Amino acid sequence: YFVVSGEGLMKIGKEEFPIKAGDAFYVPPGEYHTTYQKGNLPLTVVWVTCHLTNDGSET
Repeated sequence: YFVVSGEGLMKIGKEEFPIKAGDAFYVPPGEYHTTYQKGNLPLTVVWVTCHLTNDGSET
């Protein structure tokens, strides 16, 4: 994930932390995660995903 603009909260598993424009973070496959907008500006994030094969190699 990369935060383009705004501020918010990111929850990954049981951890929750503040996020803001310029922050980047990784979410492991299968891990529960969500984002919450905070403040007056919209929270805009970009995320990139890739699919893994059963043996764990990238495709």
